[in-house]
Amino acid sequence: MTKVFFGLLLLLAIIALTGIAFAETPDMVGTWTGSATAHHEERGIIEGPDNSIIMNISEQKGRIFYGDIQIMNKDGTYRSEKLAGIIELSGEEFIILEHDQGISLGDFIGPDEIEIIYIENAEGDEAGIIATNHLIRNKAETAETAESP
Repeated sequence: MTKVFFGLLLLLAIIALTGIAFAETPDMVGTWTGSATAHHEERGIIEGPDNSIIMNISEQKGRIFYGDIQIMNKDGTYRSEKLAGIIELSGEEFIILEHDQGISLGDFIGPDEIEIIYIENAEGDEAGIIATNHLIRNKAETAETAESP
């Protein structure tokens, strides 16, 4: 019994010293809204208003999630794209692939707050773009999720 206790104690000490963490997978399901600041090859620096980005994650299984994102056009209308993503093992970052175009690298700022760096390469007569998006999850949805069985 003493050997088992000291073995577990040694294992916990090794984990603590090496910084190994067993992260819980963050929940991405819900509607995330926010603003974007971007650089567009032809239009220069663009600052979008609040709610210029609306991301709805409809399902998550483990580290994989999918849904859609609505992005405000310069005329105020929205275009929608399907997306899929994966949360990295650390539970601190994620990657999103928009099915039509573009890749995003994301960081969890808090349980209901994320930052996404969007990258889209120029193709044909399209201009390249890079953007930073700050999104907050809809609090009402978070409360509903917590209350459901």
